[in-house]
Amino acid sequence: MFDFFSKPFGLHITDSAVYAAPVTQNNVQLRVIAAHKQALAPGIVANGRIMQQIPLANAITELLTGAQPQPITSKKCIVAIPESQSYEHIFHFPAALHGEDLAREIAAKIADTIPLSPAETKFDFVTYSFGKEQIVFAVAVPRVVIAEYFEVLKSLCSLHPIIFEPELFGMIRNLPLSLDVKAGFIFAYVLDGYITWSTLWLNMIFDSARTPLEQVVKNPKIFLKDLEASQESFHRVSGLHVKNVLIAGQKDGVAALQNALGAHTALTVTAQKNFRTRADALPPDSMDELNVAIGLALKNIPALYPSSTIDLLRRRA
Repeated sequence: MFDFFSKPFGLHITDSAVYAAPVTQNNVQLRVIAAHKQALAPGIVANGRIMQQIPLANAITELLTGAQPQPITSKKCIVAIPESQSYEHIFHFPAALHGEDLAREIAAKIADTIPLSPAETKFDFVTYSFGKEQIVFAVAVPRVVIAEYFEVLKSLCSLHPIIFEPELFGMIRNLPLSLDVKAGFIFAYVLDGYITWSTLWLNMIFDSARTPLEQVVKNPKIFLKDLEASQESFHRVSGLHVKNVLIAGQKDGVAALQNALGAHTALTVTAQKNFRTRADALPPDSMDELNVAIGLALKNIPALYPSSTIDLLRRRA
């Protein structure tokens, strides 16, 4: 019998809760084989920083033992670094620039755009080439944040984190493959009062930002100007247009964002309900908040995701 629970599971830690989910593949079908959400008391995690290590470790232990339909016993995990502690950037470089030269140029640009010294940060990146131009999606995170998460997971929970990647990767990895390949789309994920949105084509990231939901609801036109600028940049590089805005995440936030945008944009705004995985053993609404953890776990299916990823544990910088 295969021990599915020896495979890495996705672990998503937010200010209000922790989420975990392992995924397995049966022929071509991807299934969530266990999942759980454990609420956190206020102040344990604040703005993505761990403020109380032992209560968080206890919550993670309860999370794994309380997973349904059976506990999660694997020690390996793929962890999301919170958007609130990530500095995400899109850079454009000549396609001929690569290797150490490219890494040095990216490091210099990151140093110019964030309020931390190079010694205080770790960064990683992925590249997408279009003719003579390449797009670089780079993420920098304070080293102290990586250390805090690693300490709790390794020392207090006896877990083995194998990859630290941005929340965004978990958000988009569970999207279906049936999306229009001849057009880009904007994906917005709503969680804990914030919208993390990105302009995408296939699995390529052309833009990414994080915005308070309340701000968008009060004045959607400002938000839409940001989306329009992103669409123009995407079209310049790819020659394609953006047709849709897909929204997922917590139900109330999805409804609020859909209502705010619907009357002010010609784009089709849709609540995304179909994902790549099935979760027969879970309540239907579980996917709304577990999507990031599930997407992280999908990184473990190498036949589906052989391409490079962002990994803040990587010894790049």
